[in-house]
This record gives sequence, C-alpha cells and structure tokens, in this order.
Amino acid sequence: MYHAAVARIEVLPSRTVHARGATRFRPWVEVGVLAHLRVDEWEVREDAWLHRAAPVEEGTVCWERAVPFSPELRSCTAGEPPPQQREGDFRLEAREAEQVAVALLAALRPTLSRHATLRIVSRPGESPEAFRRRLLQSVGPAVRAGTWRGEEAAAGLARLAAAVETRQLAGEEFSARRLLVGVVWYPLGVDPRVAKDERMVAGGVATCR
Repeated sequence: MYHAAVARIEVLPSRTVHARGATRFRPWVEVGVLAHLRVDEWEVREDAWLHRAAPVEEGTVCWERAVPFSPELRSCTAGEPPPQQREGDFRLEAREAEQVAVALLAALRPTLSRHATLRIVSRPGESPEAFRRRLLQSVGPAVRAGTWRGEEAAAGLARLAAAVETRQLAGEEFSARRLLVGVVWYPLGVDPRVAKDERMVAGGVATCR
C-alpha cells in the first residue's frame, strides 16, 4: 500500500497548541496523508487529506495508539513551549519521522461505502456508520412531510440502510502522495480530536496545517 517512490515525506517544524492558561505541555506526533482513492467500478477518483496523531511517552512514539483528528480545531503557534513547561523533551529526527509515518500509513484501513441505487458514495474517511446515518438523514424531509408513515417509514429506512455496500481499499485503490510529519505540543488534558460532525469519521478530511 505504501510506495516510497511515490510518497514524499516532509518533516514540519515543531508547533504548540494555544490554550488559555496552559502551563504544561506534552508532545504528539501528527501525520497528514495526502491519499489518492481510486475505485473504478464506483467511478471514484479523489485526493483527500487523512490525519492521525500519536502520543509520545518517555521519548517513544506510541503509533499504535494513534487517533484521527481535525487540524482546523486547534490553533498553533510556531516553536516549542519553554523547557520548564514541557513534559519531557522530544526531538523527531528525519529517520524516525519516516518510520512513524510509514507505520501509521500501514495501520490505516481506509474504507468507502456506497448506495448503488441512489448512486451516493461516502466521503473520504467517512465511516460506514456515519454514511448510513447521513443517508437516513437525507430522507428526513420525506418522513416529516408524511410521504412515509408508520411501519412503511420504518421498513423504508431499514431497506435504505441495508443497501449500503462497504469495501476496504487495498492495492492501487489507496496510495499516498504526500506525508507530512511534525511534533505538536498539546496542553496537558487536551488531546487531538475530530470535528463534532465527523465523530464517526475515521480520519478527518481537511487541508493539513
């Protein structure tokens, strides 16, 4: 799934997440993947950013505990916090950055879902559960208008959800074009998170910052 000749790995300068009154910070390693998704039979060809952040504990990047996050939710300043405010000291060397990026990329299990009859395909990173929920919400106006009622509405919604097809992308269906890696210092008690409307999304789609 990962091809070093295709993906460019770029190490970003360290940054610190701004939070009012914060006095202690811990390091996370953030990885942004510019992924190319291609499923010819679904007529899908799309580039999208997927984001993961892994905590650092005692100088070790715990990539197996990586979580998705939405970069637009945090405001960063350039550089590291003062030494006295850091929980430990951490520097990400170029070789380790490549190892972390490749490990996180290999751990990604991207999926796409579609409803063939409606010809709707999930957004990159959108989980099957979130896609089904979005489909059900799309028929809300019909339910509220009384087009579907009672048992008919329940049966229709069940059929709609059951018709969703999900596939895990593999091989040429998923490839990485760019990998951005950097250390970001988060205030203690503040972890990377995804946007409210993407809580069921395994990897927010946004421009990496």
